[in-house]
Amino acid sequence: MCAAVNEDQTHLVEYLQRIGFPLPADGSLPGPTLKTLWQVHRLHALNIAFENLTFVHHKLKESERPIDLAHLHKRVVHGGRGGMCQEMNPLLFANLQRLGFHCYQGMASVVLQGSFKPAAKPFEGLVTSTNLGDTINCMGTHQIIFACVDGAWHLCDVGFGGLGIAEPIHLQAYDEAAATNGTGDSSEGAQQQEAPEPWGVLPGAAAAAAAGCPGESHQCGSRFRLRRGVIGSAQLLPADQAASHPEALSHVGWYLQCLVKGQWVDVYYFTRTLVTQPVISACAEASFRGHPLFNNHMVVTKPLEDGRATLMDWLLKVRHNGVVVEARELKSEEERDGVLADVFGINLAH
Repeated sequence: MCAAVNEDQTHLVEYLQRIGFPLPADGSLPGPTLKTLWQVHRLHALNIAFENLTFVHHKLKESERPIDLAHLHKRVVHGGRGGMCQEMNPLLFANLQRLGFHCYQGMASVVLQGSFKPAAKPFEGLVTSTNLGDTINCMGTHQIIFACVDGAWHLCDVGFGGLGIAEPIHLQAYDEAAATNGTGDSSEGAQQQEAPEPWGVLPGAAAAAAAGCPGESHQCGSRFRLRRGVIGSAQLLPADQAASHPEALSHVGWYLQCLVKGQWVDVYYFTRTLVTQPVISACAEASFRGHPLFNNHMVVTKPLEDGRATLMDWLLKVRHNGVVVEARELKSEEERDGVLADVFGINLAH
């Protein structure tokens, strides 16, 4: 038991060093506070890229891609690599547990990018089926984490990719009328959002409130919010029944939204259901082996302090505050490998 505890602590320290967490000289570890949650989540996102190189890179391609914690630690922490959601989020989850956080794993269903639709306006509680885009109608293909601090639950996710969050988001549904009036909080297990600064609220939410956008989270040049709505099979109901039908009321969950080109779009939806590791592993296998994008195209992305860098096959794009400041077609394997190392911090030697 002592050996296992010591190994866990060693792996935790190595993980914190990998993401650049500022450890004190005396070797003490941070406690499970809101500040620690924000720092660990943000530093992981900023320093470990989302990438699928094991499937497509000419040097790194492998037939097997183990996702148990020992292999993840070896590949990502020691090897200087990144990963996809079923690699990045389990690694974050394990280390949040080691830090003493009350947390568990869940799954989300991704809204297909080609069918994004703006959210309903005005916001009036449950949305109807006409406001939903076409969705992957299954339990979920994207892993997420729920962490609780001082009675308030937060969505954590360092493995989504291009429209992914870089910081935790408090599970508080956006309310348009309340936001217009500058008041209101429809959160689940909510803490008081008026708590003293700097750590009574997450910095992204504090920045949004200061900008006159309560209920949002402003982070790394992007704007996010959560909404409550009908999910899953309820989308098949007629629009005039979706807000009151018993089936709809039994399929209420959360939608993560991102502001894209001036419109709020649904990124993925989820419930607060706990998901076990065997289910996560099965979903990971299905996603890894059958996904046409990740098996046929190179996808690498990482948030920046005020934007995001993305490499799709040979095209590198860098955005700052939503504006593309660089778009460059790479001409050779050598140039692309240089970008992977210099822009995304990926170690190509492993």
